[in-house]
Amino acid sequence: MIVKLFAWLRDLFGWAEQDVPLHRTPDARRLLEHLSEIAPPEGKLLKEDGAVAEGFIVLLNGLNIDFAGGMHATLRGGDEVAIFPPISGG
Repeated sequence: MIVKLFAWLRDLFGWAEQDVPLHRTPDARRLLEHLSEIAPPEGKLLKEDGAVAEGFIVLLNGLNIDFAGGMHATLRGGDEVAIFPPISGG
């Protein structure tokens, strides 16, 4: 599965795209938990209740994760997960 990061998340994690093994991240929740574990505090993708942190957008194969099975969406080989951070400015 390919994970793509956008905007300031690329600098924070030090990569823009990475192949993540499915055995470590079988569903959307586990993937986001894994990424949150390796991220600095500002890159925490999940709230304490397990929901996606405020302002982050997660797409599974181009579809908002909420409409693709939510946090329990099963991830498969060939899937693409795109993560967009909150945007600020004016």
